[in-house]
Amino acid sequence: MPDLRVSPRERLVLTAIIELYIATGERVASQSVAHSLADREGLSSATVRNVMVTLAVTGLLAPERDSSMLAEYLERLLSDRSLWAEFSRQGIENAKNRFDIVTQTARLEDLYSAAIAEFKPA
Repeated sequence: MPDLRVSPRERLVLTAIIELYIATGERVASQSVAHSLADREGLSSATVRNVMVTLAVTGLLAPERDSSMLAEYLERLLSDRSLWAEFSRQGIENAKNRFDIVTQTARLEDLYSAAIAEFKPA
């Protein structure tokens, strides 16, 4: 299996795939990912598809219902200590960046402000 190096674009697409899957519980198509990233990144569905192919080649994205491929990827993750450590490091960094108290407070304040603005009498 190829060496794991994830570009910022690949990380962005993979994160969007995971978030969409968690939100819907359904298979995630490149068009859905492109639509979710359109406002922030302007990626086309073809670009997202190419990134998804790269993620599959590196073992970060397994085809739906392909248990043998998923097992192969998991076996690689469990047997490669440096890969495991890198995934762990990136996961911890991501959690710290996305879920710290300052970020969460700002999101909550934005949500409250939007709700108040929406229901404010004219």
